[in-house]
Amino acid sequence: MLHENTQALAHADYFDPAPPPPFDSERWKAIRNRLIDELAKGGKTLDDFAPDEYELGRLKIWLKSPDSFPRFSRRIGDKTMAEEIADAMEARFAEIDRAGIDYRLRCPVKVETTLTHALIEGAETARNLCEWVDFCAAPGLGKTEAKIEYIARMRKAEGFFCPVWSIDLDQSCTNLKDVLALIARQIMGEDANYDPKSAFAMSQAIIEATKGRRGLLFVDEGQNLADMLKKMGLPIVDMLRSFVDKGCFGIVYLGNGEIYRRLCAGTGKNKNAYAQLLSRMVDFRVEFGGYRPGQPNNGKSLTKADILAVANAWGVVGVEEESYCLQVAKESGALRNITNVIRYSMERYGSLDIKCLKMGRAL
Repeated sequence: MLHENTQALAHADYFDPAPPPPFDSERWKAIRNRLIDELAKGGKTLDDFAPDEYELGRLKIWLKSPDSFPRFSRRIGDKTMAEEIADAMEARFAEIDRAGIDYRLRCPVKVETTLTHALIEGAETARNLCEWVDFCAAPGLGKTEAKIEYIARMRKAEGFFCPVWSIDLDQSCTNLKDVLALIARQIMGEDANYDPKSAFAMSQAIIEATKGRRGLLFVDEGQNLADMLKKMGLPIVDMLRSFVDKGCFGIVYLGNGEIYRRLCAGTGKNKNAYAQLLSRMVDFRVEFGGYRPGQPNNGKSLTKADILAVANAWGVVGVEEESYCLQVAKESGALRNITNVIRYSMERYGSLDIKCLKMGRAL
């Protein structure tokens, strides 16, 4: 009997009945935030960080909470599923770090500019008040990059699957169903239960999925709906407006201002034809300008500091090189011009000195 009790005690000491501690929350947050930053660079999706659909599903669960997985491993000495996912993610980040800046990406380096702050302010207005913010800026000033930065910040603050979404319009978005399908996929995913052939069914599903969530939808490349002579341009804008009116989510409409100008022009002699839409835009509209040295700046145009911050982040140094970038930024395309020249110079010549920059674009 004594011998049996001694064995039982030894067995109890070896197999600790207490559950293992939860997954390290600080480690999880650091990995999640790094993943958010990597996705914000562009060129990669969640699928690229998971080897197959099964792993993608587990990664999505892990991003919500690593404690969704059992704390015990399958065998003594093995790592838990949450630990295995964390190890795999950290190994992938190490590979990315060893590779250095990827010049194939259009925005591998994060830089906050005056436009970033202006857009974030506009996005908060649209979200808090559930309104339509028409954010107008010329091409190449960094609208899309600022949008991506806002989404990244909200994912870090509120969770990876926070109610902030984005769609990109292009010439293929020619009817209500196309745009509704884009919105529905962003909000509900590919496996949501709605009829993709019915505009009404998709609209109702979007309303049900967004009511009360304090959401925000970015509509990028909005100028693609600017031609109001096209059959469906105006109805699509009006449909988007209806989600705002129903309190589903605020909208930040990113474009070059063409929509607003066309609406202001009206139809023929009727200059007030679109008063209903304009009344929802005029009070919350943001117009952002390009780099104009020597002119007053009220936080609504690019500055010299913005230009140099972008150039330096990519690796540009030197008085001549910085002066060159400031000259390039004056032209239509601004920041895009600079990044294009830098990427070209690095790909072709492997250097960012003044000679190589000028060979990329002569002034």
